[in-house]
Amino acid sequence: MNNSRLSTFEGKDKIEEIPQKLIDEVISMKDVYVKRSDGLRVKASDGTLFSGQLFYILASGSNGENLVFKNSELCANYFGVTSATINNRIVKELPIVNDKKIEFMLFRKPI
Repeated sequence: MNNSRLSTFEGKDKIEEIPQKLIDEVISMKDVYVKRSDGLRVKASDGTLFSGQLFYILASGSNGENLVFKNSELCANYFGVTSATINNRIVKELPIVNDKKIEFMLFRKPI
């Protein structure tokens, strides 16, 4: 090993300070991503998922019935709404009602 390598570095006395204003800006930034209890990473701004994540949607009914959907589009077709509505209900933890007036809570579950 070259023992003099570290001692011949000429920039060792030059320490660049990070301005306090920049440090404060970074600390006060809004989180871009959050880790949800179901293990999925969610965009904090609008609640959308990253592409490539594998999950299914579990619809748990107030009557004890559980329905499983491969994706939000299939779930939306069952409930007669858009997939955006399904995603919104999941993120805001709001129930949805089917045509038989049974209330369901929706959950994303990782595969």
